[in-house]
Amino acid sequence: MDTFYLVLMMILFFKFKRRDASLWTGYILIGGNIISYLIKITVKRQRPLDKIIPASGFSFPSGHVFGTMLVIMTIIFLILPSLKKQSTRWIINGILIIWVIIVAISRVYLRGHFPSDVIGSALLAGAWWQCSKLLYFRYYDSLVKLLKLNNY
Repeated sequence: MDTFYLVLMMILFFKFKRRDASLWTGYILIGGNIISYLIKITVKRQRPLDKIIPASGFSFPSGHVFGTMLVIMTIIFLILPSLKKQSTRWIINGILIIWVIIVAISRVYLRGHFPSDVIGSALLAGAWWQCSKLLYFRYYDSLVKLLKLNNY
């Protein structure tokens, strides 16, 4: 679902003439999925043995938590600042934080992941977000020029 939400945000950003945000969201999504997958196949941590719901693949990092964190950070940093009322931003921000906490707890509760998997995933997503943000600000002017040259 996180891929769906990020692609939807990309389309909406593009439609509302925020093409730089659209491309950056795509970069976050594609790069994040690559990083998460590479870490998963490198670490190869087995899932807990007493799973409530069958799950295949490796345990670390939790793709659900990683993806949810990317979606939430995209909403918080790219969408919420456009809302006029500060109180609305605070309420939505609180709901988003509760959302990621519920996803993390559910992954552990269903015994699909160890607590360290979800904590590590949240930290990994935050680190990926920060690196992406640094690159975005560093190359923002070049990105805008590129978009203008190609009439986007």
